[in-house]
Amino acid sequence: GKEFYGQGRYREATLKFKSALQCDSNYKPAVIFVTLIEVKDKQQQKLEEQKITSQKETKEKVAKGHFSRYYYKQGRSYFSKASYQEAIDKFKESLKWVPDYEPALKYFVLSEDKLAQQINSKEGKILNKEKKEESEAKKQLAIFLKIIRKKNSKEIR
Repeated sequence: GKEFYGQGRYREATLKFKSALQCDSNYKPAVIFVTLIEVKDKQQQKLEEQKITSQKETKEKVAKGHFSRYYYKQGRSYFSKASYQEAIDKFKESLKWVPDYEPALKYFVLSEDKLAQQINSKEGKILNKEKKEESEAKKQLAIFLKIIRKKNSKEIR
């Protein structure tokens, strides 16, 4: 059993030590070696589990980064076309995958600002158009009132 243990052949060593323990269940060297092998097995198992977990985490991180960049690129495309609401939606999606992705955060804020400016500009244009229409209506009303007054003054004479 010791020879197998020294070679790192723990399965064979365990079999030999367990055979020794069948002959004498209190044989301390065999008990110690079986315990050492069990501890080594548990440590090895734990290391393998940690490695697998680490690999999974790395794969997930890579996948999240991929999706975050994918949506970020779509957002940039919409941003360049001045489609700010669509850009905002894509940057939000990017940030769902990687919440601290700085380029997406930056363009998310920029898109919101641009959208607000765009809305304010449209509202201003609508307001100006309404003011022009109101002014034109007042002019037409004044002309209409003049015509009526002239007509009424001619009828009175």
